[in-house]
Amino acid sequence: MMAARITTDGPAKPVTAVSRATLILRHLGRSTEPLGVNRIARELELIPSTALHILRTLAHEDLIVFDSNTKRYSLGVGILGIARNMLSQSGFVQAVQGHLEAITAAYDVTTVGVELDNREHMVVAALARSKLDLSIHVNIGSHFPALISATGRCVAAQSNWNRQELKRRLALKTLLLPGGLGSSHKVMIFGKNVGRLRLRASSFSTRTT
Repeated sequence: MMAARITTDGPAKPVTAVSRATLILRHLGRSTEPLGVNRIARELELIPSTALHILRTLAHEDLIVFDSNTKRYSLGVGILGIARNMLSQSGFVQAVQGHLEAITAAYDVTTVGVELDNREHMVVAALARSKLDLSIHVNIGSHFPALISATGRCVAAQSNWNRQELKRRLALKTLLLPGGLGSSHKVMIFGKNVGRLRLRASSFSTRTT
């Protein structure tokens, strides 16, 4: 069950200011520390004055926070409100959460519900954690390459790609590494619009980005 097909088609004429603001928000979200305007501009290849105008607007809307002492920016509480509203209004989350919790209770596995974005990733929208004393680095909002694992094969099967396009996309995917980074744990992944599937819980390690 997928919310959206993977697509690379964008608007005919993207609004530059919106694209840059979104780029900045994602960059701050990935950063492990607050960032100054010059560093943001340098890392995103933006003109510093342009970056500053966008940052000030985002701060005015409470989407980011400016620390006057360090002169650095970080994500603000406004993002939480948007995320909370999205989750509370999502029909998929409401429909799947109870099932995830029931499966987790019955089989003692961590279960997640994912949706596809239009950037070739599946994003965790619903989650139920196992009570086992093991750690898995997955949270609401974590994202993985859309073609990863068994779920990714279902995505590919529903996307009507020709062999050449499928080969190109598979060459770009990140593989799960047994015994690699992260912690091994049992995970069952359920997505939207992938048809009737029987997914077996499997133990693996992965890195989320």
